[in-house]
Amino acid sequence: MKKVLLLLSLIGLVTSCTSDDLDIVDSKNWFSKNIPGKTVVVVGSTLDGGAVVWINDNMIILGEGEATGVYYQNSKIYITGWEYGGQGSVWKINLDGSELEHFKLEGKYSVGQRITLHKGDIYVGGWFNNGSCYWKNGKRANLSKPVHGDGEAKYIKIVNNKKFIGGVTLSPHNFLGYIQKPTYWLGGRRKTANIGSIDDGWQSADVFDMFVDEQENVYLAGYAQNMEAEFPTYWKNGVKTQIGNGSGVIRGLEVIDGEVIASGIQSYFPGTPTLWLGNETYVYGEDTIGEVWDMLIIQ
Repeated sequence: MKKVLLLLSLIGLVTSCTSDDLDIVDSKNWFSKNIPGKTVVVVGSTLDGGAVVWINDNMIILGEGEATGVYYQNSKIYITGWEYGGQGSVWKINLDGSELEHFKLEGKYSVGQRITLHKGDIYVGGWFNNGSCYWKNGKRANLSKPVHGDGEAKYIKIVNNKKFIGGVTLSPHNFLGYIQKPTYWLGGRRKTANIGSIDDGWQSADVFDMFVDEQENVYLAGYAQNMEAEFPTYWKNGVKTQIGNGSGVIRGLEVIDGEVIASGIQSYFPGTPTLWLGNETYVYGEDTIGEVWDMLIIQ
């Protein structure tokens, strides 16, 4: 896999190169070449900047804390997360990075996890010191789980008037105790993904995003774990695909024109914020250390 290096600074004007020079690609050209006509918005944090949003190659510092969810409507980007000290937050910013606004969520030690808008209302799901909660509205439905096991529903998508719910289930295992696997539910039916052979060392997995296309293909994204590390992985209709050339995790995934675009980190917590597109890898600064939590692509 060709690794695309982000050029952090230029001193002087480069007029020539040798065979020993690094193959450095300008960050703006990378997006216009690989994802033309679209804007990639990624939220997370860096050790130096706190909560941040990347709008293509432009990193904007939101404040001290963590950005965990993002939504786009009417030329505005809405971001949720929390500030250091335990205060849930919502940030609103223009697509060009201007006019940043900040709102606090009610509740001590509150954390916003995901955000969406409907008819002008902002809905945020998360928790505070007294337990799980949502801000504005919400409903709960029980879902099937393995016999003697457990499960967790994390995401919901409605496509073709069908409700797809994604998350994980835990199944009992005589040696490992429980094995956690990516799972989605449709119409009360459960489909559990393959994480790899236990004999080959695969032990568990986790899910951090879900995408469903118009053909009702279901993508779950996160990591698969063996005895050595966690590896960035997605599952299409339960079939496993590992990406990248090392350890890491996928936090956000979308499919554009049939091609998977994923965001996350290389290595694991903290790691290097990264985009994966087919065989191309884009790094948000070789020396940037932080976390990625959510992504959206504006067409």
